[in-house]
Amino acid sequence: DPLSPDVERRFITELIAPALHDDFEWLDVQLQAVQVFGDIQHHLTEAMRQLSAAFQSSPVATLRRYCVEAMRDVALRMDKTERESSQFANTIIAALEDESADVRARAQATLRTVYNSQGAVDMITDFLTRQEVPPENLVEALRHIDEARASEALRSKLFHLDPDVANRASNALTQLGGEQAFRTLFAQKRQVIDHYTEILNDADEKIMEQFDLLMRQARWAFWISMAM
Repeated sequence: DPLSPDVERRFITELIAPALHDDFEWLDVQLQAVQVFGDIQHHLTEAMRQLSAAFQSSPVATLRRYCVEAMRDVALRMDKTERESSQFANTIIAALEDESADVRARAQATLRTVYNSQGAVDMITDFLTRQEVPPENLVEALRHIDEARASEALRSKLFHLDPDVANRASNALTQLGGEQAFRTLFAQKRQVIDHYTEILNDADEKIMEQFDLLMRQARWAFWISMAM
């Protein structure tokens, strides 16, 4: 039977958290502590906080990988509000940029599991277009999760009101590469040309309308002066 909320909290505070964060503890013991946090039933936000802290501080790739998998299990038991207010998103983004390819792969799989492919792509592109330089590992994550959806998500930001966001999306599309990204950039170039051609055509029409009005006024002025 699952522990009661009160017993579970004492269990976390007095036994599991100290073992997880003790740098002198055996790795196997720390991994078991991570798995226990992944199975927590009541104090999900606290479990996520402990796992996030362990991920951020550990130099051991295996422990970080276990933390990512445990955070996935906890996130799946959270409702949307709990998940968004927790440290899950920021930690998974950090995991996508981890030096370990195995950790990055687990983070990509975790995002697909928790948010589905479209949700994972949207989350990454939103974060990516806030960065001055698109992090290479985030672009790599988009490529592995769903390249076609990533191209479309970045394309939708090319006409963003903030030119910095639009430029970052364009740079990320270039880094993403592949046939889909090429087609998206080519189509976007064509769309930009058509957009400015339409603006110029509208401007030409307004100039001609203004010219016709001035000519009519000049003719009326001429006839009035002749009549006087």
